[in-house]
Amino acid sequence: MSHFMVELVLDETELKTWWFTSGVAALIFSYYPGLTASQVKHILMDSGMQYNFPVKTPTKEDKEKTTPFNELSKSGKIINAYNALVMAESITKASNKTKEH
Repeated sequence: MSHFMVELVLDETELKTWWFTSGVAALIFSYYPGLTASQVKHILMDSGMQYNFPVKTPTKEDKEKTTPFNELSKSGKIINAYNALVMAESITKASNKTKEH
């Protein structure tokens, strides 16, 4: 099994992950306008892809420190628009079936 490292480099340009997240949220709302904001948040948090590879996160005390990628964000995942749309479709269908009965 091969291992690889990702070196996290931040300079004056801050990584703006919210651009991607809000874009996928807008995509979901455009196709499924009946979903609530809470449902879309659930979809975004649960439909991502989880990765556990080590990322260099050096400190003053430990220049070689690494952190598993999945520990670097709240969900531990990378957003996945396709999975989010599949999950939104599933939730919408389930909700529609409940309304029919």
